[in-house]
Amino acid sequence: MDSLLARCERVFQQARALDPADREEFLAAACAGAPELRAQVEACLRAAERSSAMPSGSLLEVARQRAVATALPDVAGFEVLYRLGRGGGGTVFLARQTSLLRRVALKLYTERVLPSPKAAARLHREAQIVASLGHPNIVKVFEHGEVGGTHWFAMEFVEGHDLDTELRFQREGRRAGAWLPPFGGREHVDAVVGLVATVADALEHAHRQGVVHRDVKPANILLERDTGRVVLTDFGLALNHFGERLTSEGDVLGTLRYMAPEQWVGGPVDARADVFALGLVLYEALGGEPPFGDDAARPASWEEPRSLRRANRAVPVELELVCRQALRRLPAERYASAAAFRDDLRAVVRGDPIRARRLPPWRALALMLRRRPIAAALALGVLAAALVLVLAWPDRRPSVGVGLRFVGRPVEAATVRIATLDPRTCDTEALTASLDLPLGRRSLDAGYYRFCVRLASGELREYTRVVTPDVASVQRFAFDVYPLPTGAAGASAVAVVAGGRVSLEAGMPHGLERAVEVATFAIERTEVSNAQFRRFLAETGRQPPVGFDMLTSAHDDLPVGRIGWEDARAYAEWCGRRLPSFAEWALAARGPHRHRYPRGGDSCSEANTERPLFQAIKLEDQFRTYVESVRRVQDCPAAASTPNGLLHVLGNVAEWTEAVGCNRVGTGWVVDWNLRLVAGGDWKSASYTVSDLTTVDIASIFPAEASYARGFRCLQPLPQD
Repeated sequence: MDSLLARCERVFQQARALDPADREEFLAAACAGAPELRAQVEACLRAAERSSAMPSGSLLEVARQRAVATALPDVAGFEVLYRLGRGGGGTVFLARQTSLLRRVALKLYTERVLPSPKAAARLHREAQIVASLGHPNIVKVFEHGEVGGTHWFAMEFVEGHDLDTELRFQREGRRAGAWLPPFGGREHVDAVVGLVATVADALEHAHRQGVVHRDVKPANILLERDTGRVVLTDFGLALNHFGERLTSEGDVLGTLRYMAPEQWVGGPVDARADVFALGLVLYEALGGEPPFGDDAARPASWEEPRSLRRANRAVPVELELVCRQALRRLPAERYASAAAFRDDLRAVVRGDPIRARRLPPWRALALMLRRRPIAAALALGVLAAALVLVLAWPDRRPSVGVGLRFVGRPVEAATVRIATLDPRTCDTEALTASLDLPLGRRSLDAGYYRFCVRLASGELREYTRVVTPDVASVQRFAFDVYPLPTGAAGASAVAVVAGGRVSLEAGMPHGLERAVEVATFAIERTEVSNAQFRRFLAETGRQPPVGFDMLTSAHDDLPVGRIGWEDARAYAEWCGRRLPSFAEWALAARGPHRHRYPRGGDSCSEANTERPLFQAIKLEDQFRTYVESVRRVQDCPAAASTPNGLLHVLGNVAEWTEAVGCNRVGTGWVVDWNLRLVAGGDWKSASYTVSDLTTVDIASIFPAEASYARGFRCLQPLPQD
């Protein structure tokens, strides 16, 4: 008999032999520091008192009777003992797996508590997700199934308590059974940092497998009593590689108190939402209170967190900076990955330099204006008094160095025109500067730019880049110029699209309601194929995306999938092209009359948008689904092609654009440089949304979140003079 059941059995039998009036004092001593043990023994005592048929039964007999008394279902192969709690929509029980004589945590939905078929699907998806991860700090799943309306999966039982219980001990000043050192000392700070860094490492592993947890909170972090192991659990709300949801678009899932701002409003969620939630956990464990107050009925995103060092003077300045970086309101200002968060936490403990930085002065001032208007007014007065000095100060804009690398072709002289772009539409706002290449340097404001390179031979190349606010060093952009690919696996044939004014409808997501002027351009008739992308990898030596080695020559004519935005942009530049802006893509796909379907009309059943939504977790299963679902790039019915000959603009694979995604903040939109728009829907669009040519979604540029349902086609810029 295992240690927990043995302790329960011993204490239960001793308590049962006592007079009921003497049990309280006995249990207080026998279960000191073990609240879980006491709760289980008391539950069994209550069950035994209700059962006259077992005057001297063992703990296992009482637990079995208790399961019957509370209408717990029978699960073949398991002996259900008692309920541990609820999580992710399911109920978790301690059970014994009879075949292997081991304790397991059995998570299940019964017909009595099953809210919907979606909940059952979520349960099985959680089992598949967790089983695919394989990390020492992520709970292990052994098996799952469904029998007679009972959906279940068995996972390892972690003997101990969760971090939520530990924080309650901390608030109450209890030391018996506590896992962390006493609050307020450096030893406590280091222990919390180590714990959170461990969870961040587990999250990074999940994120690299394309899984976003979406419900990181203290109750889902288990602390093993005997080994000190930290275990992340409850992936019931996780989002997988495909970004598929078992919920409706815009549903808000998670625990309100630990939600990131974008998750609160039902916006796109990526790894940075987990970073935000883990930052909340870090703050609460170090500060003893939530960073934004106890009100869980509003987003924790409308202000900066309270000072952590005021709540706990043992917290180093560097650690407060790290915590604030994780809790930035805008995803683009947070750590880009759980690994970056983890590395900074460990750097604090070692005393090494950290990456976290304070907010830029203009953002800090904006927050001060909202939170402390009087102090902000004084600060503005000081700024006004220093205006003369500012005007006399040297140019402090970011310095940008631009160069060309000619690969496999002779060096040519060139000129470059640098144009400022609107990040959301890529509309050219202004001609900023001109340079002579192959080498040039300019100071530019931070923002989105298109570098239009005209070679001496007359060839036109365009490169789009983000200039960051960094003024400490020169930001160098070296643009590769390869020979134009020819032959069967060369660049695709193009259709010329006459320029004009593109009106994007009111009600479009992501702040795109506006009219945009678009110059005449040429765009590829087909999506980029695997054969074309394979040639690009061979000639450039670029690292293949994860899973690309599973492709064979039989897949050459399929649209390339699971391609991150950076890979798509690199391919386009290799063949002398670029990705289209959202407005350019919309004009090419919808025409000047803004059709919702390739040939107009009210529908297009021939488009590849209605394949079943398959919840694939393992990479091999995703690959198989992709191969079975997509059509060859040339295999498009005439009714699903546009009048100018573009194939698969609706469905098949969604297509990357250059347009930058936004996050909803209040009533407005804020640009997030780590997001891009994808247009046109994919093979499964009709299974979760209305799918037409107005379909637009947001996707993260991080390679770990690439999807087999996303590909691209390229645009060929044309001379305008």
